[in-house]
Amino acid sequence: MFREDYIMNQIELLTRNLAKVIFHKEIPTVEIINENGLISGEGLLFHRLNILVEQGNINEAENLIFEELKDNNSNELLQVALRFYEQLNKLSDERLLLCDFSREEILDGITAIKKICEK
Repeated sequence: MFREDYIMNQIELLTRNLAKVIFHKEIPTVEIINENGLISGEGLLFHRLNILVEQGNINEAENLIFEELKDNNSNELLQVALRFYEQLNKLSDERLLLCDFSREEILDGITAIKKICEK
């Protein structure tokens, strides 16, 4: 129990710090609709990620994020990635286990995002 709480806190601190470094503020909300009233590419990706998580396909969702980041590591995609991991961190341990995912994997994902930001 203590270990899981510690990891959850580390995940939260890391995502907040990365957001402050990248965006100079808290993790911004992912805007699904852009200023022209159209669904943005990042908004569509975020929606797809949420559907995959709801279906229990967290590993597939994570793979999708890194596939997108491989070709484009824009601030908007980094924002989606951080918001994704922030939301995963809010899931219960039981839900993560059912989805064959762990808090350590969340931490690993955020660490990988951090490395992408450092490039």
